[in-house]
Amino acid sequence: MKRFLSEIRRIARRLVRKMLFIPGLAGFRSAFSRLPTSRFAHLLPLLFSGIDMIEWRGIRIAVDPAEMQGFYLFFIREYSTLELDSIIEACGQDSCFVDVGANIGMVSLAVAHALHDVTIMAFEPDPKLADRFRSNLNLNPHLVSRIHLFECALGATDGYAMFAPSDHSKNTGTGHVSQAMVDSKSLRVEIRRVDTVFQDSALPRSTVVKIDGEGGELDVRRGGTDTLRHAATVFLETHAFATDLPYETFNKHIILRLADLGFTAHRLSSGGELPIANPKSMGARSHVLAKRHDPD
Repeated sequence: MKRFLSEIRRIARRLVRKMLFIPGLAGFRSAFSRLPTSRFAHLLPLLFSGIDMIEWRGIRIAVDPAEMQGFYLFFIREYSTLELDSIIEACGQDSCFVDVGANIGMVSLAVAHALHDVTIMAFEPDPKLADRFRSNLNLNPHLVSRIHLFECALGATDGYAMFAPSDHSKNTGTGHVSQAMVDSKSLRVEIRRVDTVFQDSALPRSTVVKIDGEGGELDVRRGGTDTLRHAATVFLETHAFATDLPYETFNKHIILRLADLGFTAHRLSSGGELPIANPKSMGARSHVLAKRHDPD
């Protein structure tokens, strides 16, 4: 029975994937794309769970269409398009891309495929996601030599910390470092400072850093002062809602700490790079693009 249901789900998700791109169904595709954030999101595992292989941006990747990231990759055939295009544009020849919060490798693999001279340093503390990252990397053997995965969290200190993993059936991107055990699923993981990892490395000035720390962005910054001084561009997905600070206070600290290192922060949106006149405008969650204002 279990195998039968698995096969039914496989057929269903592949049929829907084809239907979504039938000419004339753009409206249906738009409505369907909102499903993971709707009141019907709980139906996704029931209808579509399972691992499926797809080709996306020239790479092969195994995803679960029932969880949020896998849903967009599999059904909508897009994932963080604006941010990813901006990262690729920012990376120069012979540069290094540091991917903090690498998940199953979507961004690292896409950047490595698009830019043949870039070295990727990826960090993912969730053991299950790190395993899936390695599996996806092995599906793309031409990229293996340029992508280095570190199975650890990044923070303000070196040592160990508790980590609350994501609910992998819904959204693999919500795992976070916590001060104490959140529930029975909490894990003890290694945590390192960015500066400790790169203390013996001569990073190029064209280094690009992406930080997706689910509320731990300030701690990553505190532990990476020396490394970030060598970066040309920093992309942050801020998660003020995941901290104990008021949104405006957290966002203000983000902007100030980036400015301390010589960066000017902009909000990345479909309208382009927007100046941040007021940290309050960043809200509970925001995509920030920080460029060095002292390139020399």
